[in-house]
Amino acid sequence: LTPIRAEIRELKETTETLKADVTELKEDVAVLKVEVAELKEDVTVLKADVAELKEDVAILKADLAELKEPTAEHKGTSENLRSAIKALTISQNEMKEEIRILNYQMKRNTQSINDLRLDLSIFKDAVCREFHSINDKLDTVIEVLRERELLPQ
Repeated sequence: LTPIRAEIRELKETTETLKADVTELKEDVAVLKVEVAELKEDVTVLKADVAELKEDVAILKADLAELKEPTAEHKGTSENLRSAIKALTISQNEMKEEIRILNYQMKRNTQSINDLRLDLSIFKDAVCREFHSINDKLDTVIEVLRERELLPQ
């Protein structure tokens, strides 16, 4: 009988230990249930956030598609502008050459005008001298004619 009582006592102790373990496990389960509930709430919030992000991504994709169209137009415009700039650069270089030629011609013409002014001044002086010489000779002829009384006085 004693061994049975010892075994019963041992079983009672084991049962008490198991009851304590079960109580502890129940507490752990309760804590885990609270944590699971919190995680479910977090998952719900995250799902809502993901849905919002998906909407934002869809909006951004639409915006990007809208931006790509003008970008293609701008690329064409950009190419046209590059071509126009090249043409303008060529025209500018041609104009620079023309201006250089015109500057040379202007300098040459200015020199020619200065030469003509000098020639005109020399010619004017020569004409004036010649005119004075002719006037002197005419005065002499008139005096001679008066002295000979061929001209009335």
